[in-house]
Amino acid sequence: MKNQLGRKKETAEQIALSLAPRTVAEIAYLAGFVDADGCIAVYEYVVRRTGWHQVSFMLHAANTDLRPLNWIRERFGGAITRRGGVRVVTHRENYCWYAMNARAAAIMQLIRPHMRVKGEQVDLALRFRETYGCSRDPVTGRNNAVPTHVRERRVVLLAEIKALKRRAS
Repeated sequence: MKNQLGRKKETAEQIALSLAPRTVAEIAYLAGFVDADGCIAVYEYVVRRTGWHQVSFMLHAANTDLRPLNWIRERFGGAITRRGGVRVVTHRENYCWYAMNARAAAIMQLIRPHMRVKGEQVDLALRFRETYGCSRDPVTGRNNAVPTHVRERRVVLLAEIKALKRRAS
């Protein structure tokens, strides 16, 4: 199965197998890294012209040192990008490791028991992720319109995540 960009989608089983051999120390290290320098994010996009609605679920962590980010990518997958924007000459380059959608959810489930700061955000994000697939047609596999009660639940969960982020700052 391919995604909208024509890339092969990972199945939940493939993701689980790729994360299975992680040690408790590796999982705890990632949890601490995300607690300190990470972000649990849910992004919603609506194309005004068509009304098409998309949700992206993301886990990311930033640092000026590529070494821990490369370590995370090697063990947990995902990707690394250089953070854009205007950079002051005296500041170092900033990089961001990220995982999206199913991989992000699988990683969040792994690290959740070790989270000390952003655990509640992970819980809410995983509850949000549970609302995926509710509009999929079982015969064709195509997505239909998201039911109203699911949209309302998503709005509530997004508001709760934003409130937690405001409280933490």
